[in-house]
Amino acid sequence: MTILLCLLIFVWYGIATNNVFVTLFDTNLLELDENHESTDSSINIIGRQRSHDKTTNPTEPDDYLFWKFNEYQPIYEPDIYLYSAISIEEGKNKFILVNGWERKSLLHVKNFTCCLHCRDGTKLFINSTLKSTFDLFDNVTLHSVQYACPVRSSSIQSVSVSIGTHKCEESEQHYIKVESSMRNESGLAVCGKISYGNMDAELILEWFEVQRLLGVDKVLTYTYKLNDQAMAVLEYYESIGYAVIMRDFEYPQQGKREITRSVGEKVESAWSDLQVLIHDCESRLRGYKYVAVLDKDEFYIPNITKHGFSLKSALDKFFGNNNAGISALVKMHMTSWKPSNESNDLIIGKYLLSTAPVYDNVKYIYMPSRTKIGSVSVHSMLPNRNYDSIVLPDSEIVLHHYRKCRTDYWFNRWSFSAKERKVVYDNTSKDDLCFGFRKYYQKDMEIIMERIRDNVLKIRTKLNVTM
Repeated sequence: MTILLCLLIFVWYGIATNNVFVTLFDTNLLELDENHESTDSSINIIGRQRSHDKTTNPTEPDDYLFWKFNEYQPIYEPDIYLYSAISIEEGKNKFILVNGWERKSLLHVKNFTCCLHCRDGTKLFINSTLKSTFDLFDNVTLHSVQYACPVRSSSIQSVSVSIGTHKCEESEQHYIKVESSMRNESGLAVCGKISYGNMDAELILEWFEVQRLLGVDKVLTYTYKLNDQAMAVLEYYESIGYAVIMRDFEYPQQGKREITRSVGEKVESAWSDLQVLIHDCESRLRGYKYVAVLDKDEFYIPNITKHGFSLKSALDKFFGNNNAGISALVKMHMTSWKPSNESNDLIIGKYLLSTAPVYDNVKYIYMPSRTKIGSVSVHSMLPNRNYDSIVLPDSEIVLHHYRKCRTDYWFNRWSFSAKERKVVYDNTSKDDLCFGFRKYYQKDMEIIMERIRDNVLKIRTKLNVTM
């Protein structure tokens, strides 16, 4: 019953967001069967990269460590800010994805110019209309944007963007460095979004060990004013080649009264900033077979009895030949509840009780090769032609979410039947959105906890992480 209800909500949510979330131009985002042309000229402006050290493991040429990341810079048209530029090569198709922000006034402007500097000194420009924007809110001054620049050369070293067919700026200071996407054609990567402020170092440590147990190959994550203990955990996984950290996220117009916000705030402009990182994450992980978008309190767990501990093997079955994306129902482990096992020395072991599986803050695992470029957000994606996205039953896979109680949930905006309400709530006459949920013991999470416990305790001691 719950699954049927959630599928109805999924349909409603898809209809609602189709008109709000994504603005696509011309080819409905870049599809990889296009023929692209380029012409010679000079260029315009936008981003500048902060200096950073880059270490490459020669046995894994696409795995790199970033000690500093991009610093936006406005162009002479002060309506665009660039964050990153990532080159993609897929067969005969070559293109550069340029990620950043643009002002509301440019939302429906289709034509732009990609200004390119090659390694041999050649300067090119390419006119394009391959642009995707996430216009989530009416009153946000800057929205996220991704420009797609189709190219033929693999030797582009820097790029800028200008609106319309303006002359490209000559000076290199107005360009942003082009970086290569990471590649693992059979691999599973997680876009770990952004770690900031006082996020719990212990939970982050447990989260990483769960990803390793399940066979995730790489985690890409971002930081913003993160506490020292949590940063030490991220740097440990970076040091063993498992994580790629993009440090010191910055966003434009921080001092402007019109765009006051901070990372992690539940405000509309902060959501737009987050989408810039999702665009960047999507671009960098384009070369992986599977990509999941997750917070560090969320765990995609396949049915262990059916699929064992290999999430990748389960995904091979789930995706088959027809699916571009899968999502799962969510079991919420409310940390506002009294711990079910106070003496357990892992956070996930303290809270083994959860709600029933519900459709709430659903995340996707998607195949980049089957997904429209520029369409991935925290809670959505769009399949390429001839592919679908599906919600799997909780008998196959579940998203376990460790979180505090909220005052509103996606699933609670839909009408429940009496039978469905009884599955979700203890009290059928009045819905308590914290302590009124019916509680279910999660044996799979207990098994996961027991498997990772020794490693977590060793790393916790090594890094001096406290609960």
